[in-house]
Amino acid sequence: MSAGGFHVHGPHDHAVEHGAQSGDSLASQVVVVTAILATVGALVGYQGGYTQN
Repeated sequence: MSAGGFHVHGPHDHAVEHGAQSGDSLASQVVVVTAILATVGALVGYQGGYTQN
């Protein structure tokens, strides 16, 4: 977040950036699986709302 001219990083941001730069295979797999699950969840939620209407 940028506020007042300085940039603040949380511990989670640092861990994510470090994992992305290290080339860790497990971290890459976790990211891909998470993205797929998020996409499937969004589609199911969308279809559920459409069915309800």
